[in-house]
Amino acid sequence: LSSGGCARHMNSLTLLLLCWVAAPCAASSRLQSAVAKIRSAFGSRAGGPRFNASATGGARPRFSATGAGRCPNSKNSTLPGSKSNEWRIGGGRLTGSAAARTYFFAFAAGSEDVLLEHFVSHYSALGINFATNSRLVLHLTGAAEVAAREQASVAYLRGKSIPFRSSPRYTSQIKALLANGYLRTLPDEALLMYPDLDEFFALPCRVGDLLARSERKFLLTAKFRERLPRHWACDPFPRLQPASVRPIHAQYPVACPIIASGARRGVFGTALSLGYQKNLLFSVRDQRGRRVQYQSSHSCTCIDDAAPDEKHECDLQEYRVPDIAHFRFTHEAIELLWKKLSGYSVTYIRDHKRHRLDAIEHAGLA
Repeated sequence: LSSGGCARHMNSLTLLLLCWVAAPCAASSRLQSAVAKIRSAFGSRAGGPRFNASATGGARPRFSATGAGRCPNSKNSTLPGSKSNEWRIGGGRLTGSAAARTYFFAFAAGSEDVLLEHFVSHYSALGINFATNSRLVLHLTGAAEVAAREQASVAYLRGKSIPFRSSPRYTSQIKALLANGYLRTLPDEALLMYPDLDEFFALPCRVGDLLARSERKFLLTAKFRERLPRHWACDPFPRLQPASVRPIHAQYPVACPIIASGARRGVFGTALSLGYQKNLLFSVRDQRGRRVQYQSSHSCTCIDDAAPDEKHECDLQEYRVPDIAHFRFTHEAIELLWKKLSGYSVTYIRDHKRHRLDAIEHAGLA
């Protein structure tokens, strides 16, 4: 599959799904009219694709100008069950011993300097200690067209005294190797958080209680909600403004369950799809003492130290927590997506099927 053919295919299908499923989010009557024409055309074509709007659960788009809610005062001394809706209430942050146990890994495009500023600000507010408990890897290409933005990212991290490493190459395989290398350095009682640069996690209000009182090893999972500007159109995608100008959640206040419509169901194994859910925070060893290992940034397995070549389903208690704010429809994010797809199409020939599948995942079509 050539990079041009792949990009054309991804472009048309991604935008079609975006306009189709997220049409209620649009404030533009012009766009609504265009979507109606698309629906009419596909609906009258025998054997044509059928999109089910109810696949998003019938949820209406939500408007939120901030990244976190307010936690209610709870006098309940018991820890809610893992299926309780109480874990869906956002606004929590890591403090004290919980923050000390939590480590952070991220592999970020150096050319995304504006998004990087929002990213660091958001996770710092959640309680992540970037100075001592993180490993941040910047993808620095050195290409002339992005040199100024890459230099801005480096200057920003240095100005914040945030340690980082750099990599000239970017693939899901490289990311997994680096993440697993970091995991092997962590204490057995540690927790890991590993978001992509455009993923802004939210923690439940009682996350501190869970970390302090849970008798089982656990993981927190969440579904994705795409963030869009209030008055959006499919093209052009708006540019992201710096955090000093306006918070990212205020720039993209509309929350839509777009990519959940094409998802595969899964929990903590190879069936986990980007379009469905992701692991936010988890114990680095499961209930049986096996260490969690990444296969990609969206797929994990567990291995026994005595038999590292054998892969097992992780024995972890799952808690469903507030949705992930996904900022992949900025001008810069779309620009980066095509670069990723081009890179994956090149490595596909060399490394066989692995990176072609990863490219499809990154486009949200898995």
